[in-house]
Amino acid sequence: MLKTSMVTAVILAVSTGFAYAETKKEPTANWSVTPFGEVRAFVEGSSADNVDLEAKSTDSKAGLKAKGDLGPLFVFGELSVDADINGDGNDDITSRFGYVGVGKDGLGAISIGKQMSLQDKYIDKADIFMNGGNAGVQKMDFKQKNSVVYENSIKGIKFGALAAMTDDAGDNTLDRYQVAAEVAGVGVAIGKDNIADTRWLGVGASYKIQKIGLYGSYTIKDAGSDNSISDLIIWNSNDTTSVTRGMEVAASYDLTKQLTVKAGYSDTDASADDGTVAAGVEYAAFKNLVAFSTVDYDVDASDYTARAGMSLKF
Repeated sequence: MLKTSMVTAVILAVSTGFAYAETKKEPTANWSVTPFGEVRAFVEGSSADNVDLEAKSTDSKAGLKAKGDLGPLFVFGELSVDADINGDGNDDITSRFGYVGVGKDGLGAISIGKQMSLQDKYIDKADIFMNGGNAGVQKMDFKQKNSVVYENSIKGIKFGALAAMTDDAGDNTLDRYQVAAEVAGVGVAIGKDNIADTRWLGVGASYKIQKIGLYGSYTIKDAGSDNSISDLIIWNSNDTTSVTRGMEVAASYDLTKQLTVKAGYSDTDASADDGTVAAGVEYAAFKNLVAFSTVDYDVDASDYTARAGMSLKF
């Protein structure tokens, strides 16, 4: 019933826009298609045994974003790919996002397709390093396929909901769902995978005070424990069979308009995890070109992984 209602709502919204446009003799046509992309390449090395230096080109991406007027509504969409090009014979070009949506100022927007997880938008606030850090966060997949997303912002409060629906072997109207909200730099989100019987909860915050940036998150993955919310929240290294809690903190400081230094720490309450320390430097050589270096230090293994490279956006 819920699935049918959501699909019907989208169809009605689109139909309303077309009906309005048809009543105008000269409907406004204000469309834009914007290509975008990033090529990121770096050299990576590690102090671990039997690990050689490796040149990589990962986290590269390219795509098109479109937006236009449709009477009182606006229509938008994206089609993009990820490129993991390491030159090792296993190059991968995979779909990133593909969605189309309709919205109206004040009423929000609804979209259908393969889209970004709301947990990445609202709570994964400490993910500030290029190819480093971000080792403690507990969240659903970055790419949410077969999803319907609604988002809006009212008086400084941003909020959204995601529902993923797949015609699979499981008898679930909603295979996955997420609900999230953010105000004054603080975001909260919950999510549930009904097929895997796993739920996620989290809070994240980010603040920029002149040259200083402060970031953090506390996230929880519950694989069917049925624990109460109060039990889930408490950090407990002795009870991680079904529950994993993660925390991340990070900070940045702008030495100049072009040069930024970063530092962070991430950890989970798994008994064999003592955390990862991360540090990085970024230099914006030109408007779209950033040179970067990051170092991750695994406290458990006493090993570090270092990277140095460049990111070119277009």
